[in-house]
Amino acid sequence: MKYHPSRKSFPFNKKIVGIILVLFVFLVASFISSVRDILITSYSYSAWFARQFTVELIHRVINPWESVNIENATTTVAQAEINLLRKENEDLKTMLGRQPSEKTILARVLVKPPQTPYDEVVIDVGQSLGVSEGAQLYDETGALVGTVTSTSNSFSKAKLFSSPGIITEGELLKEGIVLSLLGQGDGSFTAKVPREFNVKEGDIFILSGLKSRPLAEVIKIQSDAEDSFKIIFAKGFFEPRSLTWVFVEL
Repeated sequence: MKYHPSRKSFPFNKKIVGIILVLFVFLVASFISSVRDILITSYSYSAWFARQFTVELIHRVINPWESVNIENATTTVAQAEINLLRKENEDLKTMLGRQPSEKTILARVLVKPPQTPYDEVVIDVGQSLGVSEGAQLYDETGALVGTVTSTSNSFSKAKLFSSPGIITEGELLKEGIVLSLLGQGDGSFTAKVPREFNVKEGDIFILSGLKSRPLAEVIKIQSDAEDSFKIIFAKGFFEPRSLTWVFVEL
């Protein structure tokens, strides 16, 4: 009897191993693809952030004070507004503290030189508060400023004593002599007197009356040896462009 060797068949367990290997290779390939996509995406985001950081860094190096300047500008504007309100409040308190006993009213100057010509001002009080034509205006120091020339119910217009062409009779305080002061605009006056007239720089003119008030100070005297007269230049005790509040006598 002859012996025939049996045909060897592929073992079952080796088939399982082959399938597992194929699946393993597929999973590894999928994992590698996913990892690659993640790496690419991460690199893109990292590159974008790195680029933005670099651009911002270069910008700050080139313009180191830009953000500081913007912040400082905002702070400066806010501080200026606070200082303005504080000053206005202090000015009002000061003026109200100096208000004399006679009947007066405090007025805000709405329009003044150089917005108006010829040293004129517009104030925010009128007939409804008892203001009438001819009423005198003076500032917080007591210096005379001008006279109301026209008034409506809520507003009044006043012409300053220094308005060009306006003649004001001012008394030279030390001599008691009244001189005609001619307004020249911008708070200034001139007067013409004999050459021998006793006057010097620093002398004071007042507006005489029941309650005399300072009007102007002599700042210059011009004379000519061939002229029998000399010119007195005087400056009012007020600055038309700086007038903000005035008192009006009723």
